[in-house]
Amino acid sequence: MTAGGAGPLLESEGSPVLFCALGLKIHLELLTGEDEERLDRVNDRVWAWYGDRLSLTWLSCAASPQRTTRSHLDYISSYASHLKARANPDPALQRAINNVTKFGRTEYDVSCVGASSPDAASPYTYAFWSEIGDVPDDSPDLPAHAMLELTVPDDHPLDVFFANVCAIVGELRVRWATAGLTYAAELRYDTEAPGDRIYAHARRYTGYDVGFHVGMMDTFFDRIRTVNWLTFLGPAMVGALAAAGRTVESTPHVQVSQVGSATLLRAGSAPLAGDVNYLAVPAAYREADALVRPIRASDGQDMVFFGPWDERSITRWLRRFEYSVG
Repeated sequence: MTAGGAGPLLESEGSPVLFCALGLKIHLELLTGEDEERLDRVNDRVWAWYGDRLSLTWLSCAASPQRTTRSHLDYISSYASHLKARANPDPALQRAINNVTKFGRTEYDVSCVGASSPDAASPYTYAFWSEIGDVPDDSPDLPAHAMLELTVPDDHPLDVFFANVCAIVGELRVRWATAGLTYAAELRYDTEAPGDRIYAHARRYTGYDVGFHVGMMDTFFDRIRTVNWLTFLGPAMVGALAAAGRTVESTPHVQVSQVGSATLLRAGSAPLAGDVNYLAVPAAYREADALVRPIRASDGQDMVFFGPWDERSITRWLRRFEYSVG
């Protein structure tokens, strides 16, 4: 059950700026050159899946937008091999060199959308984002906190979505990932209108992931933002749970299995929106949240979500499955 539909959730001056969607959000382990081939295989899969529906591409390293081509996706995979600065034996100089190199690599964006115009949204998206954290002084390797995300319409065939999501996760070195109900928004030209609508919608329908991550990649490297219909935990996150005394095991509503090197928590047979107005919060999502609670973000301090969110409302959204009954 969803709370959207194939049409836009919000329009502005006749142009769609927000859709409910099915989406996959993957936070990756720190990238190395070895990830380039993995990312390229994922690019091939996404392009074969719905590349013909992508029309415009924004690139942080080039003039944008451009008409989408398969070669634009190479900017995603090749990034993994450009995260090494020039080596220097002097720690102070190494840090300085790293910071200079970081300046040209951080906040790296590749975003493909199926919109008909630059100021419109589409439920079809494929994007990559990376922020480089504090650089070391003993290594030329830059710590890139990167994520890969995609969305398709919320009425997309669920078996096709599930198969592709699992195949993609199985290819990558995943820190954590979620898949299920989320949003596809146009936030480059206007953050206020879609941000306000997400704020209202996500607080009512708890099964939706707001998806906000920009400026918070370091935070969401060590803490997951939320659970969803599908929640994937990489080996490091499973290890963090074990260190907290938690074992990831199936519950009455959550099936635990393995996808590649990741552990999958599947909360029910299909994504569920829930509706707090009717005290309807998916029991499976509450159980999944309880399983990962030690590694799930629970404090909105220093977080920024688009729209009228504040620290208190962000905290409550992060912890919504703790409070919910029904």
